[in-house]
Amino acid sequence: MANKSIFNTQRGATHRQYGESVATVDTVNEAGGKAYDMTDKHALAQLASTGCFGQTFYVGARDQLDKVKELAARCDSEFLAKLAVYARSQGYMKDMPAVMLGILFARVPGAKYENGDVNPNFIEGEDPQKVSALFRAIFMVVMDNGRMLRNFVQVVRSGALGRKSFGTSGRKMIRQWLNDRSYWKLFQEAVGNDPSMADVIKMARPKPKDAEQRALFGYITEDDRAESWDREALPQFIKDFEAFKKDPTKEVPDVFFERLTALNFKLEKRHWLEIVQKASWFQSLKSLNIFQKNGALDHDEITKILADRLKDLELVKKAKVFPYQIFVAYHAAQGLPKKIMNALQDALEAATENIPAYEGKVLVFPDVSGSMSWGSVTGSRTSSIRCVDVAALITASIMRTNDEAEVYPFDTRLHDATSLNGRDSVATNAEKLSRFGGGGTDCSLPLAAINRAGKKADLVIYVSDNESWVDRGGYGHTGTMEEWSKFKRNNPNAKLVCIDLQPNTSMQVRDTVDILNIGGFSDAVFKVIDAFLRGGTDGEHWVQEVGKTQIG
Repeated sequence: MANKSIFNTQRGATHRQYGESVATVDTVNEAGGKAYDMTDKHALAQLASTGCFGQTFYVGARDQLDKVKELAARCDSEFLAKLAVYARSQGYMKDMPAVMLGILFARVPGAKYENGDVNPNFIEGEDPQKVSALFRAIFMVVMDNGRMLRNFVQVVRSGALGRKSFGTSGRKMIRQWLNDRSYWKLFQEAVGNDPSMADVIKMARPKPKDAEQRALFGYITEDDRAESWDREALPQFIKDFEAFKKDPTKEVPDVFFERLTALNFKLEKRHWLEIVQKASWFQSLKSLNIFQKNGALDHDEITKILADRLKDLELVKKAKVFPYQIFVAYHAAQGLPKKIMNALQDALEAATENIPAYEGKVLVFPDVSGSMSWGSVTGSRTSSIRCVDVAALITASIMRTNDEAEVYPFDTRLHDATSLNGRDSVATNAEKLSRFGGGGTDCSLPLAAINRAGKKADLVIYVSDNESWVDRGGYGHTGTMEEWSKFKRNNPNAKLVCIDLQPNTSMQVRDTVDILNIGGFSDAVFKVIDAFLRGGTDGEHWVQEVGKTQIG
């Protein structure tokens, strides 16, 4: 899932040192260390495009939501609308776009509030009709599948965003979504609860446009009233599914796995063979644990089909997949047949061919401190992949595509990385790196060591959670910014990329024409870095990207 991050320039007071201007710090990070603050739009865009509302080492889910609401309250509605679209269409986020839409919806006139007719969420000076128009313009774009619609209904119903009722405007948009959705997609997406699609239909009360849609709504909501809908009017694919439920000797219907595995009988080998043979490369990758759980991988024939498909170099290239998605599947697939595990490693190697090879000398600084090993990179609710695992993956992938890349793992000391070999598999190097360290965080340390050694480089890449607190910076600036200033004196054309795996609202270095701060991580990071190296940035590139988003 490609997840672009958002960034912005912060200009302020500077100190002149080592021939360069060193920006003055203006905040502290979550670990209590010196840092640089972000503008409201910068911080909100970064959180909206990469945040997952999960529990991280420094920040809890509730804290993240409170921060998002606080920042959004200081941003105009047009920016919120564009950000909701950008976070969904470019970042492929699930929760945050629904939250952005929910915050915008809370500003739409027409709801009943405790404080009379005054909307407490409204931004003074904005045209209420324009806010309503923005909400209508982006609703269908952000709500691009059933899960997104259910997420939106959930966040509004909770009241956490300042509004509980959907009112006329909200119900109208939901009804339109339900009426316009293809019958096949609506049936496929009618899985999951809290709320279920049945709950959404019952709440919105859409008016069916024909007998077939009336039957579909009745089927999903399990409305048993005989007079309300005609079972014979159901779409043929639902009839096929119902027929299969009654007689498993029939052909396996084309439905989501969740519907098949929820049936009250166990699928047989021939069923799984049909399912596996129809699956795409991505479906195969994402469904391995479902196959295992339901006994499909007990059959050698099915296991071989899947393994051959996963490691097919041409299919990996065609899918344009980067290593991260395969790495996640590999971590989640522990205990699967050896053929599958080996195939995933082969796929991981093949996927590195999709990573750009950065020109010149590359230095990589993976953070291996204690906070990087705690919990998951996206929050414990969503993933078992830790920050240190992702740092290791990025480092190992760059080593694979850049033969002369040098690696300097750090916490409060530098760790010996001579055991790493660029010719080893990505999985092997990632595993080695993930075992380093465990101390505090000093982001300036590797740069300081490079400066003492007089090293030359064209590109420096940090991979960290950015919560540096054991810092050597002088008065008024971070140690990392100070050391980068020194480095630039001897490497005037060098560029710095800082990947903050758990984005917050501070950073260790200011964005400039040669510094790029990336918040969060997805496979898109590799392309983002490549674009930065090719075209540079004026420090406001990513907020400008959000500004270019079309919403009407």
